Amino acid sequence: RSYAKVIRSANESKNDLKYTIWDFGGQKVFYSLHPLFLTSYGVYVLVFDIRKLIGTQEVKKSALHYMKYWLNSVTLYAPGAPIVVVGTFKDSIRGRMDILERLNFTLQLLLAHYPQYVKNKHDNLVFFPIENKTGEGIEILSEVIEAVTRQQECVNRNVSIRWLRCLDYILEENCESWISYNRVVELARIIGIETNEEVSHMLSFFHELGVIVHFTGTPELNSIVTTNPQWLVGEICKVVRDSTLHRYHMQSLVPQSLKADVEALFDHALASRDLLEKLWEKDKVEFMLDIMRQVLLLSDWKFSKTDTLYLVPSLRCDRSMYQCSKSRSDIRVPGLKAIFDFSESFLPVGVFQRLVCLCVIYSGRDKNSQQPLLDKTTSTISFGNQGRIHLCENDEKIYVTFESAQNAWNHLQILLAMMRKLKTGVVSLRWNLELKVDGDYVAYDKVRQKKMKPWFQTIEAAQLKSSSVPNLDISSYLERLCVK
Repeated sequence: RSYAKVIRSANESKNDLKYTIWDFGGQKVFYSLHPLFLTSYGVYVLVFDIRKLIGTQEVKKSALHYMKYWLNSVTLYAPGAPIVVVGTFKDSIRGRMDILERLNFTLQLLLAHYPQYVKNKHDNLVFFPIENKTGEGIEILSEVIEAVTRQQECVNRNVSIRWLRCLDYILEENCESWISYNRVVELARIIGIETNEEVSHMLSFFHELGVIVHFTGTPELNSIVTTNPQWLVGEICKVVRDSTLHRYHMQSLVPQSLKADVEALFDHALASRDLLEKLWEKDKVEFMLDIMRQVLLLSDWKFSKTDTLYLVPSLRCDRSMYQCSKSRSDIRVPGLKAIFDFSESFLPVGVFQRLVCLCVIYSGRDKNSQQPLLDKTTSTISFGNQGRIHLCENDEKIYVTFESAQNAWNHLQILLAMMRKLKTGVVSLRWNLELKVDGDYVAYDKVRQKKMKPWFQTIEAAQLKSSSVPNLDISSYLERLCVK
């Protein structure tokens, strides 16, 4: 990890490459962490089991669905980044050219929507078959990954020697996993980096490369530079856990007085301050809270009169409060209906949870709001005395029901502002918004243009509702939502 050594031996090792590889948990509960660490400066290797794609239709469908999820995630959060598709257990198709051709055709259909995938020119395939037992195919795969990496702009970019030297100083500091921003500035001054603006550009560049992690959304976040990204993953995963696998392990880590807090975390997705101070070191709690607030993995829970609690929406359990049909329907509760439809692209894991997080934060600002009712795919949230909204995630769609017809248009504008907030930095996150009118769903723009009932009861009412939207102060709320 000594970048200064690279500088000193530039003539001998100018072609060196260094990779940073992070290890995530494979369970679905951890998928919400991926937006933190997927960047366009990465090279992504998607590995699948060949036996599953030549198995039964059910197994094949499940495997392709899993692969599509990862292809979509990389495309969404790291647009343009190369994807190398690798199939293990090559021996399972050895000498079976007909099966290999069908497998390649299946993957061709899948990968046609992802132009950044890397072709296997050596075997004239769209993927790289390997056999781990014998190592067959791995040498070719390694050469391709290296060649693709060297083609990336970030690898060929000229970087100031002062930046590399400063990075070396940062990584060699006598610290466990992080260093203060002020200490980074001190080191930068020693090397000759004179302005904080250049320090910020340097940290941003190394953050995108995955060498460090530095968020800037709040003063608390900006004050710390994480020098060991895997440590940060580990700290977050002390809270974002799989209830089936980790409930009893967490119980063993805490004293008897916190056993009920562990149950509340897994059963109700509510973390107590006392539990967090036990799981994290006490002096890191505010920093970790700010990081998880910033990326909407956690929000303050303002509905307890006695305890300091935090909502961790990705831990919400599987029970359902009300039914959300799988057909082209909606939540089966009365009110005005709307659909955010992602089916032309895809609805990433974590978007619905983050939307719920934003709604809970907004609800908690009004003392008249009722406590939200939440489960894994459905939520009921009140906005003070203005009525409740019901949210349901199902089949690439988010269904919304507004109980109050009078406030439905304003509440819809709040949700739209939140969705745009979630889209920040994720250019390819796309949806179609449709509103229910006379039993049919109609495009949002058409409803607004024609001022269709029941969303617009009269032209005057429409103007009144539209003019009241700025008073919601939703923009300033979204800007401040991560600040304590």
